[in-house]
Amino acid sequence: MKIINDNNEECARNELGKVCLTLPMPPSHTMTLWGNDQRYIDSYLQDHPGYYIIGDEGIIDERGYLFIKGRIDDVINVAGHRLDTGRIEEAVNKHPEIF
Repeated sequence: MKIINDNNEECARNELGKVCLTLPMPPSHTMTLWGNDQRYIDSYLQDHPGYYIIGDEGIIDERGYLFIKGRIDDVINVAGHRLDTGRIEEAVNKHPEIF
């Protein structure tokens, strides 16, 4: 497992990037998306050759522990508007009635 930046380079410790698994994956791993092989390739294998992108972003700290910080694609489409779920969660958590 590695944290990779947009230049397909391993991130430094505590640097946010995409959480990726080094290929090849074991035989029991997902091989495709049902009925859409090309989407599987485009979504998980295309951007970073040699790695499987799990869809999360995170960091590895100085002790080697992995921390998942969020989803890469956490967006809700509502009437043509793209809403970032991370921003919504942040706003809700700042409300004084939420604790």
